[in-house]
Amino acid sequence: MKNLLLAGLILLGKQTSAQPVLQIVAQLGTIKDSVTTVQKILVNPWLIVVDEKKNKTHFTVIGFTLTITEPSGEYILLKSTSLNNYLTKEQINSIKLSGSGSRLLFTDLRATCPDCRIPALPDLSLEIK
Repeated sequence: MKNLLLAGLILLGKQTSAQPVLQIVAQLGTIKDSVTTVQKILVNPWLIVVDEKKNKTHFTVIGFTLTITEPSGEYILLKSTSLNNYLTKEQINSIKLSGSGSRLLFTDLRATCPDCRIPALPDLSLEIK
């Protein structure tokens, strides 16, 4: 603890410690793996923000872009944007059409919290079983 001497008075300092900052990432509903099923996506069709230990945080996703590709690389859905944390009807309908091996790529992920704003989150990639 550091004390400060000011005009002959000792001001008691506050002891501080540094805490490691956990990386935050987006997660689709309760899906903690990179491979999932259409059914699991449809049960919780929204993005949340979790830390690297998969604990929910106070951050909220405020927008993202979704691209869905078939295993061949052909697009099922190309750069469909949501302005909140929920999948749009267009995105949900495209996911329903996705077969095994299709990939969902969430990009341009943006989040906020009650007292801050983060410009972007890392991309999130999922594969349909």
